[in-house]
Amino acid sequence: MQIDVAGRIKNIRLSSAQCLQPLYELIVNSLQAVEGVQGESAHSIHIKVQRAGENTNEGVNDNAPIVSFSVTDDGIGFTDENMRSFETSDSTYKASKGCKGIGRFSWLKVFERAHITSTFLHHDGSFKKRDFKFSPEFLDGISDATATASQSQKRQTHIRLENIKKSFSKSCPRKLAALGYRITDHCLQYFLLPNCPSIHLSDGFSDINLLAEFRQNVTGTALTSSFEVKGKSFDIVGIKLFSSDQSTNEMHYCANYRSVEVQKMSSIIPNLKGKLTDADGRTFRFVACVSSEYLDTNINSERTQVEIPEMPDDEDGTFVSMGEIRNAVAREVTTMLGNYLEPIKQQKRERIEKALTLYPRYRPLKSYIDGFEDQIPADASEDKLEAEFHKVYHNLEVQVMDRAKHFLSENVTNESEIDEYEKKFEEFYSIVSDLGRSDLAQHITHRKLILDLLEKKLSLNDSGSYEKERAIHKLIFPMGKTSEEVKHEQQNLWLLDEKLTYHDYLASDKKMADLEDIDSPSADRPDIVIYNTPFALAEGESPHSSITIVEFKRPGRPYLREKTKNPITQTFDYIRQIRAGKTKDYRGRQLIGHQNTPFYIYIVCDFSEDLILDAQNAGLHKTPCGTGFFGYNPIPDLNCYVEVTSYNKMLADAKKRNRVLFDKLIAITALKEVLETLFVSYPSPRSFRNVPLNVSFPFRHFSQAGISFQESFYFRP
Repeated sequence: MQIDVAGRIKNIRLSSAQCLQPLYELIVNSLQAVEGVQGESAHSIHIKVQRAGENTNEGVNDNAPIVSFSVTDDGIGFTDENMRSFETSDSTYKASKGCKGIGRFSWLKVFERAHITSTFLHHDGSFKKRDFKFSPEFLDGISDATATASQSQKRQTHIRLENIKKSFSKSCPRKLAALGYRITDHCLQYFLLPNCPSIHLSDGFSDINLLAEFRQNVTGTALTSSFEVKGKSFDIVGIKLFSSDQSTNEMHYCANYRSVEVQKMSSIIPNLKGKLTDADGRTFRFVACVSSEYLDTNINSERTQVEIPEMPDDEDGTFVSMGEIRNAVAREVTTMLGNYLEPIKQQKRERIEKALTLYPRYRPLKSYIDGFEDQIPADASEDKLEAEFHKVYHNLEVQVMDRAKHFLSENVTNESEIDEYEKKFEEFYSIVSDLGRSDLAQHITHRKLILDLLEKKLSLNDSGSYEKERAIHKLIFPMGKTSEEVKHEQQNLWLLDEKLTYHDYLASDKKMADLEDIDSPSADRPDIVIYNTPFALAEGESPHSSITIVEFKRPGRPYLREKTKNPITQTFDYIRQIRAGKTKDYRGRQLIGHQNTPFYIYIVCDFSEDLILDAQNAGLHKTPCGTGFFGYNPIPDLNCYVEVTSYNKMLADAKKRNRVLFDKLIAITALKEVLETLFVSYPSPRSFRNVPLNVSFPFRHFSQAGISFQESFYFRP
């Protein structure tokens, strides 16, 4: 049977980032070849790097691109048995060592050719030599590989991978040290063996003894652990690398002594980000290898990927997924490094608790820190912490919804189950209460900030003038938008009236011609038009129970009749234009217009004598407090309620409506201050006995809330 070498090479799946895979194959082959020599010790492997320009000596330096690799060992060599295996695609000759029989094809995936020279001990007791090339240009990929008599009486195999292909060369590391780290990581389990041969890496400028450097960097005994996942056995070997230039802690999933998949430990153990520090103050990175027969038998042919699904895909629950392996590994490594991780965990917890105080909405999460702190990276920034809090909070909300459905559907009839049901319900209700308080705190804080911002905008700015009405308009509802485009939390209609928040459709600063449900050619732009949906709609009735129009005028500039349109008659014009428009239902059929629909008008402005006179002329009445006007116009083509108010009254009324909420937030802040003061002065429960019966505390927050207290309160231990 002939082998289509070019076709076999084409089917090898290697990305440019995996350009060193052929070199790894060579090195592991050498390590196995050395193992095949019985009764001999002190073996060595030499890896030589050739750089661009080396043959011509033009511009070559220790950072020039690498073009070729050669690996030399004193292992068993290309004996007759090994040669037959090399000539056989997908050979099972070394299957017991995890060999797939296709590794040599990866050489030609990345390099143009390979040149092999091997001196070996023949079974007749003499030394033989093979010298041949491996390249797609030859039939079956191999030139004449006949064994001939060797003058040398020493085992030696030299394999040279020549001319790296352009598509892979850019990804090949140039620095010898970086290349050394990559080789060590891939062959980590071999380096941990007590009889690992000496491995040298050189490029004509430097020579690195990788084994010696590895053992020098690894101080102390390797940490080991074993565990099972659904009956499958796994082993972990972990080492501390003290002199590594890298800072990433890594988990290597190994098969047959080779690293197949590398994972950053921080992705499964967020506290393991960056180097760790031992008791002597030395920093190190932690590298571990996970091995198992289960991994040995579940890797791809190129040995570049573990082929185990991330999630279980069986019905009986016996299949071991990669996700389950990673979770078990995380638990084992966390136990291994407990003494190093505990200070990191404590510092992170303090940062989380401090950060939670900055975000009122997330403060209830303090009760659940134990359940989520391990998910948060140890070096998370303040912004990152807020994002993590949001995820945790969302997950809690999802849990609450799921558990709520469970409680609603569960029918407990057995008396023996009632106690357990009540216990679960109490836990559930506790979470619901916490989330409710959190949402309330966020709601209160948001409203307080909006009111503070409104008050600022109603004051003179740095240039000595007032903000234009558009600044107030945008604060209440974004301009040029409709309710279909604006999220609920982005509008602040509650500043005018809480009822306005609940509407069917709203258009802000839109032309009449663009308003929904109306066929009007008018280019006039009411500041805000709000449609409210009726509870019932009989045939022939208007499609809306009411329509609200809001009109703003510039703060700090009283209305003058000769300079500005009368805002009352202006809104009356809007009503007539809307009533004149043709209305369609959701099926596109004509409806009787807005003739019977009541209108509500809000006009917000600063008062002047002209405005007061116009309001009286329109039949409006002064409010009992004397700060505004109101009234109803029964004229058929108007049928509207009108309310004219000042900006100051709008602000004052909004503050009054929300005062009870603000007092609650301030009181909580004050109580927190009292407790913090108490626990700073008396940190331990035992010291509570020494607290005097009358302890004075500052009550500035309570006084801000308008709540009166005595100078001190009584504490009963």
